[in-house]
Amino acid sequence: MAEWLINAGFYQAAAPVHQNGECMAGAQLSGWLERLPRVDKYILVGEARDDWRRAQHDLAAQIGAARCWFIEWPTGKFAAPKLFEGTAFEKYLSHAKPWPVDGLYTLDEMPEAPQLELWGTGFEEIGQRIRLAPTMLSVVTGYPGHGKSHVWSQIWHQIAREQEIRAAMFAAETRVKPHLRRVFRECYHGDLQRRMTPSMLAEADDFTRAHFMFLNHPSEKPSMTWLMDMIEVAAIRHGCRAVIIDPWNKVEADYDPRAMTETAWIGWCLDRFIEMARALNIHIQIIAHPAKPEAQSRKNPPDLYSISGSAHWNNRVDQGFVVYREKMMDGANRATAAQLICTKARFQELGYPSKHDLNFDLDRGVFESVIDPQKPVPAASRGDDGWGAQKQEGLF
Repeated sequence: MAEWLINAGFYQAAAPVHQNGECMAGAQLSGWLERLPRVDKYILVGEARDDWRRAQHDLAAQIGAARCWFIEWPTGKFAAPKLFEGTAFEKYLSHAKPWPVDGLYTLDEMPEAPQLELWGTGFEEIGQRIRLAPTMLSVVTGYPGHGKSHVWSQIWHQIAREQEIRAAMFAAETRVKPHLRRVFRECYHGDLQRRMTPSMLAEADDFTRAHFMFLNHPSEKPSMTWLMDMIEVAAIRHGCRAVIIDPWNKVEADYDPRAMTETAWIGWCLDRFIEMARALNIHIQIIAHPAKPEAQSRKNPPDLYSISGSAHWNNRVDQGFVVYREKMMDGANRATAAQLICTKARFQELGYPSKHDLNFDLDRGVFESVIDPQKPVPAASRGDDGWGAQKQEGLF
């Protein structure tokens, strides 16, 4: 590899250049960089002084960091190769280090990532096949009326209870009072609200006050800017560890369609949510409706690509979920079966694509996870926790 030695200490005066330890006299500052032969490696030398270091940075910026290495002379040597006898000079240069470049590292230079703080769903049968974590962004979709808000309100209530965390919810299509309050009361006691005593109602409401906050725009026209401000306040001032946005279509599209497409705007929004989740150490979940489906397509569960606006809903997020009900009525009665489907998990610790049967207990007002003991489950499909994982066709 051809290499040149550049004395950064005299850069601003005469800029002498050394090749293999020999000084090239007569190089002048004006245009001398342009006259440098193009080689693979330039070694920038200088004393451990601020002015010399600034010169090294200047040289690296002009030459290009990829071709620059650096070394500091011992104090008082003044970068003079003649002070080294015999092979000492070459030996000293062998200790030169690559000029640091932000964004490219060896394995040893990469910092260890903190271990994920994992939260279970609260459904024992699901176990480790679905787990949530702060610093992640998840998206939930499902056809209107299939219960995605109810299912995930219960899951977040179970997480808050088990993990003792606080969550903030933007529930634009569900009234906090009385609807969401009723859901939380029934989740807390596992019984219908109409059978609760006043003390039971007060106990459940005390839990909600301590563990949940609610976002409500004064004019019911929340913008992305407002939403980001509220997320920051919820996380920093009130210690919220999770933020749920339900649904996405209630967020005002505050972009200029002449300068940006809807797809680009959604990608920008998701990037901001990812950045906030990482920076604030919170989980952000977005519940989004699929594009208006035809009646025939409702016979199959949607996926994240079905969400209106952009394929970014599948590509950018860390986790993806679907809530699906095969039928709404069972003869003359209300059908209670539902499916919670994990379509995506970016990291192994968060689980893997899987399908889980739920049933809504009409007598208790809560969803229960269901395992069919008559249905054989291959050993290869079992989760780390030992529960059988029911596969969804096409997900594996």
